[in-house]
Amino acid sequence: MQKIKILHCLFTLRYAGAESFIMNVLRKLDADKYQFDFLIRCRHEDAELDLMREIRKRGGQIIETAEFPRYFIRNYRQLDYFLKKNAH
Repeated sequence: MQKIKILHCLFTLRYAGAESFIMNVLRKLDADKYQFDFLIRCRHEDAELDLMREIRKRGGQIIETAEFPRYFIRNYRQLDYFLKKNAH
């Protein structure tokens, strides 16, 4: 059976509201059935490395784009490329 992939688009990974909720759901789901991937649109900080390691350990991918809105055009192009490449 193929995994169900779920993409979360966030500005960053921090121990905050939405991120904490998503991580709690991730920890409870069967890793053989579901894969949580994250598209991050901002620089990551050292505090986020633990979350990134946990996501990768559970089979998830982390896709980083240029910081938004600081590098708006580059971010737009990277996001457009990612969506076209991965659209099913």
